[in-house]
Amino acid sequence: MAAVSIDGVVVAPERAMISVFDRGLLYGDGCFEVLRTWDGVARDLEAHLDRLFETAAFLQLKTLERARLVEAVYRTIAAAGPGEHRIRIVLTRGP
Repeated sequence: MAAVSIDGVVVAPERAMISVFDRGLLYGDGCFEVLRTWDGVARDLEAHLDRLFETAAFLQLKTLERARLVEAVYRTIAAAGPGEHRIRIVLTRGP
């Protein structure tokens, strides 16, 4: 099952929305990391977050607090249900 989290809040995929004026959508102004889960655990999460935060700092993007982002990842994994999942964390400059 698909699960979506926007700004740390899990929402139904059909209700997930971002602004059409989001700079990530319009200009690719953002960064992302993709990771896998095994047995409900986000593999190498700390290494992925290190890269994400390093890239965000270079691009001068605002981020969630790291602890809040970790919580959001695990809430999203729980919402997705059992099985193996691919998690894509996307940061953009916003509208």
